Amino acid sequence: MDELPLKPEPLEGWGPFRLLDQVGEGGFGVVYRALDPKLDREVAVKLLKVTTGGDSGYASIIAEARRMAKVKHSNIVQVHGVDIFDGRVGFWSDFVNGKTLDTLLAIQGPFSAQEAVFIGIEVCRALGAVHGAGLLHRDVKASNVMREQGGRIVLMDFGLSSEVHQTELPGGTPACMAPELFHGQPASVASDIYALGVLLYYLCSAKYPPGSKGVGVRRTLMDERPDLPEAFAAALSTATHQNPAERFQSAGEMATALAASLGTTVPVLLPKATPSSRRIPLRWWHGALAAALLVGGVLYSSGVPNGHLTGHASTASDDYLRQAESYLEREDRPEDIAKAVDLFRKAVVAEPTSALPHCGLAQAYLASYRAGRNSDLLQSAVAEARKAIKLNSELAGPHITMGLVYTTTSQYDKAKEELNKAVALDATDAEAYAARGRLFAVQHREGEAIEAFQRAVALGVGDSRWNNQFGLYYLSLGKYEASADCFSAVLAIQPDNVYGLVNLGITFSRRDRLTDAESTFRKALRLDPDSSLALSNLASLLLRLGRNAEAVEMYERAVSRSPGDYRLRANLASAYQRTPDGGGKANKEYLKAIELALELRKAQPKDPGITVNLGNYYASVGDRAKALPLLAQAGELAPGDPNIMAHVGSGLERIGHRPEAIRAICQALKFGYSKQYLASDPELTSLLRDPHFVAACPGMR
Repeated sequence: MDELPLKPEPLEGWGPFRLLDQVGEGGFGVVYRALDPKLDREVAVKLLKVTTGGDSGYASIIAEARRMAKVKHSNIVQVHGVDIFDGRVGFWSDFVNGKTLDTLLAIQGPFSAQEAVFIGIEVCRALGAVHGAGLLHRDVKASNVMREQGGRIVLMDFGLSSEVHQTELPGGTPACMAPELFHGQPASVASDIYALGVLLYYLCSAKYPPGSKGVGVRRTLMDERPDLPEAFAAALSTATHQNPAERFQSAGEMATALAASLGTTVPVLLPKATPSSRRIPLRWWHGALAAALLVGGVLYSSGVPNGHLTGHASTASDDYLRQAESYLEREDRPEDIAKAVDLFRKAVVAEPTSALPHCGLAQAYLASYRAGRNSDLLQSAVAEARKAIKLNSELAGPHITMGLVYTTTSQYDKAKEELNKAVALDATDAEAYAARGRLFAVQHREGEAIEAFQRAVALGVGDSRWNNQFGLYYLSLGKYEASADCFSAVLAIQPDNVYGLVNLGITFSRRDRLTDAESTFRKALRLDPDSSLALSNLASLLLRLGRNAEAVEMYERAVSRSPGDYRLRANLASAYQRTPDGGGKANKEYLKAIELALELRKAQPKDPGITVNLGNYYASVGDRAKALPLLAQAGELAPGDPNIMAHVGSGLERIGHRPEAIRAICQALKFGYSKQYLASDPELTSLLRDPHFVAACPGMR
């Protein structure tokens, strides 16, 4: 039967699948984000652009699906099935939620060497799996490689792939095709290697390489990007050599060369960013004495005069700064943050008129505040940041610190102003975009927040903090699979990162994978037996499992480690309530938690977390008059946050406002809060059985 053109009206379904929206289109197929109703999950559905009553279309797409299914690798999209419905041939596979590399290039501009190497190594792994399965991809290009939210690199579109020894007509994207293909030679492993070299060249320059031999490619790339490491440019020259025999002979060989170009080895999943390979704005250079230092993910330089001859820190100060920076990167280790504070203070003493030590100390104070919630540290961070700005107004870092403090204290207009200044000073600063993400998050600007965090992750390859912050944001939205991807990326960078493990454990718990959650929390405790974060989250899980005595012990250990943390005090109180004769102890701990939270709220009057927690604590001690306005305010501050709304509902139920509690709980469930997690709260048992709740939240009970 003759092929019929596609109908102009959009499709709503294909067989059992509900097509949600179109996400891609190629020469022969259209890709949709779809819902698989049987397993209640999102999948990608690829359909041919034509309908047919014959077998040719089906044979074509089933061949592609079979080739994809033949390769099992984390960097390859996994196929689940192929079929024909309503005359449309297609297959369904994993849905990858992210952006293609050409889209990222358009958003952020040319990639750094670190980013390109990371991507190159991951695509090499994918190609190694493809070649190992006896296949060739034949269309490696920026639009066929995606960075998933959380950082995973995925090679897609096997429409032109073929068996290694299969005779095929030349195919692919002309700009990415090896020169021998234009002369009738068959595709090979070497032609896939060539295409990958072109891809990396394109990511770093936004241009395609010249059609000359390797050394010309190297020189041209270095002319385009003189900041790139020479060894990296040389690796791309080898990959794109005119002679296939002179290229890397395998994807593994290319991965080794890429890793070596940044002084690391292939087993490193995410290469560590180094100051020398970051792009440095020309305004920083100030003669032979100019120097750069990477502090907390932000590029600082002493090249601008700031009160003395060059502004360059002394040797002793420089040593302090470098040591402090390495400690500051590990926010999951409170003892390392304390060491960073001490070293930055020493640097200030050694070089009081240099902006850099003050800038670093401001960041360290802010990190200490996050770890311990002492509001005095916020004021210390502001004071140091202002000193740094006064000494050198060209640094992005102090403005980032000010922006984060203003975000924390709900002064959003001031936060926006400071972060805009930071980005204007350094548009490649990962921390500036992460800070923007935090600002957009508390303002409930979800699309902008996700975009900002994605940019931070893309620019800050090798720094686990941005993946961790991105994951926490997804966790707050109830998007648990995306948050798990982010925390897994943290652990790919730092397998011993306690924050990454604990947050992944929380994600497991919210997804009702309780055994995995307990195992992950205990792994974190093996790394740091004194981690109050790991202790408290394990205790919370034990309460959920009915192991109350163990939970009390864990909470008591956590409080002994961090006696000033109001949340730990309240959690311990909740655990006491579930033990015989624990009422008196519980009331005492709730009152102490209220005292600590009220002090913290002075600096953060509009923080929804502090607000909803205070409301619940007052409810727990029977003070309804103080609980109700706080719970109402928390709901107004974060109406789309499933965690906040769940706690609002719990508090309202505790003080006898069931209709309002039902509305809040339904709102939390609507935005992704775990039904099983909610059901584990014994104080909500009656509400969940209430016919009014069942009617208000059909199918959510």
